[in-house]
Amino acid sequence: MTKQKLKKTLKIVIGGIAALIILIVLTFLFWLGPTVKFVAGTIGSKALGTEVSIDRLKVNPMKGIISLSDFSIRNPEIFGQSNAVSLASLDISVDMASLFSSTVTVHQVEINSPHFVYEQNLKSDNITEFIHNVQAFAKMDPSAPKPEKEKKKNRKTAPVIIVESLIINDVQVQLANTHDHELDIGFGIKSLAVSMTNGTFVLDQAYVKNPGRLETPNLFTLDRINVEMEPDSIYSTNIHIKAVEVINPHAYVEYNSDTDTAGEFLKLAQSLIAKIPTNAPEAEMTNTVATTNTAGGDAPPPPDVTLDLLAVDNIQLHAINIGEPDLNVQLSVDRLSVALEDGKVEMKNLRLSNPETLETPNLFSLENVAVQLKPGSHKTASPVIEDIRVTSPLAFLELNKENNTVSEWLRVVNSYIERIPTYPIPSLPPTPEKPKNDTFTAVATNQPTAPPLELQHIAIENIAAHLLDTTDTNLTTHTPRIIAGIDEISARLTDGRIEINHITVPNHPDFAASNLFHLAQIAVSLDPDSLYSDQIVINDVMIDSPQVDLEQTENSGNVASLQGTFKHFIPPEIADKIPEPEQPEPAEEKKPSLPIAEQPVVLHRLAITNLSVNLKLPVTTNNTETAGMSLKSLNPMEQVGKLNPMGQIGKLNPLSSEDEEAEIDPDAPITLVAFSDLVLQPLKGLLHINGLRIANPPKFSRRDMVKIEHFSLDLDPDSLQSDILLIRDIQLTNPRVRYERHILKDNIKAFQENIEQAVLHREEYTDDTEPGPKIAEATPTTETEEEEGQKVIIERIAIDGCIVYAKLSALPTLPIPLPLPELKDIGKEKGGATPAEAATQVYDTFYEEMLNAVSGATGFAGDTLKGLGSLTSDMVSGAKDSVGKITKGTTETVEEVVEETVEKVEKRRKTRRAGGRRSVFP
Repeated sequence: MTKQKLKKTLKIVIGGIAALIILIVLTFLFWLGPTVKFVAGTIGSKALGTEVSIDRLKVNPMKGIISLSDFSIRNPEIFGQSNAVSLASLDISVDMASLFSSTVTVHQVEINSPHFVYEQNLKSDNITEFIHNVQAFAKMDPSAPKPEKEKKKNRKTAPVIIVESLIINDVQVQLANTHDHELDIGFGIKSLAVSMTNGTFVLDQAYVKNPGRLETPNLFTLDRINVEMEPDSIYSTNIHIKAVEVINPHAYVEYNSDTDTAGEFLKLAQSLIAKIPTNAPEAEMTNTVATTNTAGGDAPPPPDVTLDLLAVDNIQLHAINIGEPDLNVQLSVDRLSVALEDGKVEMKNLRLSNPETLETPNLFSLENVAVQLKPGSHKTASPVIEDIRVTSPLAFLELNKENNTVSEWLRVVNSYIERIPTYPIPSLPPTPEKPKNDTFTAVATNQPTAPPLELQHIAIENIAAHLLDTTDTNLTTHTPRIIAGIDEISARLTDGRIEINHITVPNHPDFAASNLFHLAQIAVSLDPDSLYSDQIVINDVMIDSPQVDLEQTENSGNVASLQGTFKHFIPPEIADKIPEPEQPEPAEEKKPSLPIAEQPVVLHRLAITNLSVNLKLPVTTNNTETAGMSLKSLNPMEQVGKLNPMGQIGKLNPLSSEDEEAEIDPDAPITLVAFSDLVLQPLKGLLHINGLRIANPPKFSRRDMVKIEHFSLDLDPDSLQSDILLIRDIQLTNPRVRYERHILKDNIKAFQENIEQAVLHREEYTDDTEPGPKIAEATPTTETEEEEGQKVIIERIAIDGCIVYAKLSALPTLPIPLPLPELKDIGKEKGGATPAEAATQVYDTFYEEMLNAVSGATGFAGDTLKGLGSLTSDMVSGAKDSVGKITKGTTETVEEVVEETVEKVEKRRKTRRAGGRRSVFP
């Protein structure tokens, strides 16, 4: 017999035997149901150590149907719950012909009411008891080492199982505690339907129940999850999910008088962690992940998952206060969509609601957030965000007679955080040490790592803060008004550009000016490569047109009004808190500071253009002695020079009725400080200011007190953080100073006193009659404190081309050239002067030189100009004869512009009207 015939005969014999076996098995299957039921009830009960019950088990091999009903596994007797597992019914329909193919087709699986209970007591839990019972039944030693499995040479490919329809109804999982039923929680799903044929997954009404000590029934609820997949991809190496839609996920956080959500779940976590075994081998630890050995290539790699769209609708987080329901708040999002394959993430209509004690519905709202990622970069180690666009982030404040936004939110937050110190903190059992691997050697690498995230551009549009003030009795209707706004913030980090456009602080409706503050733009240019380095380099900061419009009515000022509004938001407990005196700390060894060029952030250039600070006073107070009082109300400073009968002498003098201010609108704002541009270069120690103007103090004319064509300062930048600041040079080019002398005082002294009073009496910025904390009070500086502060050395101060325009009582304004000597080495002899000492020396020198020049030109005594005497009508008349000498001398020494001005003065004097003079000088 040949080998071929032998093989053929063997195949026929083996095939016949197999057919006979199949026939016997099919015959046996008619009695399989009762047999399995008996075996499960008998052997299962012995193995688990508890009753295993099956009411009915039916198997129909011809139709491929398996039916099971009323299946249960009772809990061990030491636990309170009756059953650990129960199942109302299980029905399976299988294509019997497919059992012998590589693809098994299950037509339908329907499971009804699968209920599972995990129960623990003080010593153990039911799952652990079942494991111990099975090990004892099988006579297994859990501490014995596992035998090594022999590798099969020809591993068969597992058959693919296709479930055409899976339906699970009424799923319940319960975590029970025998000794504290108040810690019982549950998880449930109303229904779950899966179709691999259609690629659909539908989950209806999921929930997580709260522990018993909480009155809110659920921690979490979910109405529906819809998943749509590409059916052909389910068993491929790239699973393609077309869409996942999550509808109405709602979470609830509760606070009551006895406990809260966080405290109860921390107790639950503590009880669960205590049951984690600590004596098991490392690979069996329940709190560790065993590594999979893929060296032999036995385990296939996990499939890639592609998700086209994830959409979550109507997200809500509720914070519920059981004792005070008016403090309930809610965070909600209308829709969150994620399409990572296209690189798009979008969130619409985020809102944080206010407590019901406030009329304003929301504390914060945001219209839209759109994120564009570089497609595919989310799968890399460094995702690239090409654009983030945030639209209309709005904040809302409210002030009413009973409360305000800050006080109510403090009540909301404090109710949750006050219990944090009492929370139990669960601790994980120690993880067993891993065996040392002597063959492993770490390989060091010096290659730079990529940034964890690359952001190319972000834009935030229409930023605004609103205020609803129902305490304002001057308003007939109360609607929220904008108190601060920014049109747009844009940052293109790959180009190193940041822009902030149109920062605005609007005025209260009681005031005429539209804005209290406005800034056109802030533009920042930085080195983009430095963002991920040890030092961020800012090349340039440009601030365009900052404008402050101070305004004073007969009753109040806009700054004081805004400040008074915000004071109401300061909680009383903070306002009444008196800071304890600081205990002197032991002197520490002074560590050397980094040079300015080596700081974590360095700035090369700062430029400010068109700055102005304006003041608008009531028409009746402009250029009068009450203007000083009005300024005090607006920006409180000590008023210098109380009312004196001598102050009325000017009104009795017929020469004082000059019409000098007639050409200036008395209702126009006064520009207190302004300049055309400022450039600061910190690394070089350079400062330049062009077109600097400083206004006269109150009760003097509405013209500028000082105009400086150009101001420059040069200092040693490395000395900024040293004990002695070294200023190499200060240069003032073509300053114009307006000197005005009234009966008792001149404008220079008045300006100096106003500055001193502002520094020494800062506590007057806060009204004593209003609640709230005061700004830190200024205390006299002691000699010791001055010595400890930074000293200054000024090597040179030069003032070129200075002209003083002197206005003495009724005399016309006269230009007087003021040659000033250079000041050198200020503070050098004593190893540095205090800033106050240096400023006093410079001021005294300038003031003395100016008075000498004015005295010499006008004939007024120096003591009179300094304020030791007072101007009288005789002095003014005596000075009239000096005017000709002044102008004559001036024409020989002053530049052409001044000469022309003097000629106008002389001509004006000859043609002046009776009763006064009119000056053409600024």
